[in-house]
Amino acid sequence: MYSGLSKLYDKMFNQINNRYIELILGFIHDNFENNPNILEIACGTGTVALALAENGFNVTGSDISPEMIQIALKKNANNEKKVAFSQCDMLDLNELHKYNYTPKIASVA
Repeated sequence: MYSGLSKLYDKMFNQINNRYIELILGFIHDNFENNPNILEIACGTGTVALALAENGFNVTGSDISPEMIQIALKKNANNEKKVAFSQCDMLDLNELHKYNYTPKIASVA
């Protein structure tokens, strides 16, 4: 379902993601004393998750699309601060619970 979209996703959402990253960073800094561990559900190609990691957060990104996760993993290979990416359905909470995180913020794009 998402295989065709995965190739265009970053071009389609680049400007939206940039503004969203600014907003979420402001929200985190205004509302949390410590850096929270972040779970980004429906992370797509990982743009927001990677930006949050670059800002010092521990991030797990999940998406139902294996094609989106593959792109995210390729982008992640070049980052110093790594994001844990997983392919799973956001409705399958049992699948999400197997990853080691304490979510305080969940971003659903």
